[in-house]
This record gives sequence, C-alpha cells and structure tokens, in this order.
Amino acid sequence: MGFSDAFPLDRYPLDQQNLQVRVENTTYDNEQLAYVVDHHVSTGNDLVVPGWKTDDIKYQEYMHHYGTDFGYTDRGPTYQDYSLITFDIVINRPTSHFLGRLMLPLIVVLLAAVTSLFLKAGNFDTRLALTGTGLLTLIFLQQGYSGELPNPVPVVLMDKIYAL
Repeated sequence: MGFSDAFPLDRYPLDQQNLQVRVENTTYDNEQLAYVVDHHVSTGNDLVVPGWKTDDIKYQEYMHHYGTDFGYTDRGPTYQDYSLITFDIVINRPTSHFLGRLMLPLIVVLLAAVTSLFLKAGNFDTRLALTGTGLLTLIFLQQGYSGELPNPVPVVLMDKIYAL
C-alpha cells in the first residue's frame, strides 16, 4: 500500500493532508459486486493517526468505467465497469506539536542569545559561548525536524521562521 500523490509540505509543521483510500475490486465487475456506502455507520471518530488530528472523513461511491475490456471478450462491453468507493480523510498536525516541540526550544535559545547582550563587556568568553552554543543548538534543532521529512527535504514553514 502506498500513496499516489506527494504530500504538500510547504506549511510543515502546520500542514493539512488529504489521505484518499480507494477500494475497487479487480475480479468482479459492477454486475457481480457493487460497493454501497452505509450512512448509518460511524464516520470513524475512533480513527487515530499518531501525531495527527482527524478533521473530516468523506466517502463517495462511483462506477469506474475502463475504456478497455482487458482482453475479456466473452462478457462484452459491460465488463468495463467496476464499483469503486473512495474515503477522503482530512488530517492535520495539532498546534501543540508546533508550539511545544518546535517553537519553545527556538524561543529558549533566542532568549539565551539575547541575554548575552546584557552581560558586561568583560565577560567576553561567556557572551561568545552563549551565542555559539545558541547557533549550534539551532542547527541541531533544524536537523531534528528535517529528519521527519522525506528526501529531498523541501523548504518548509519552519525553515522560513528560522530564516527570520
């Protein structure tokens, strides 16, 4: 199982993704098997995707028409139609992930770097150590969240925040 489309990651870590699950039978045509949505069933409030919030689930049934008979001439043109159902699951990352895991360390490092400006000029070594440590910490933080992204790593919202 895989995904046919790449995820848009330009708004990471505040991104929203649309997962589409398509169910189609390749053995039986629409005369032998038809998928029908049961509207009385739960919409999947118990669906959990770790690290994400499920916003919405939509489902739709279709008749998928193929422009070929796949070499099966016995059944005629009716063998080109297959029942198909799609589930569109809209998920997004919680804001707490962005604030707690990505922005809080950035703010702490920036506060430490700004604190070095208030130290006496005689404490040059301490001032240099604070700013150097802050720079290295930001580099490691950037590498940490980039490790969660697919290769090649695109420029994401968090990169733009770091560039400010």
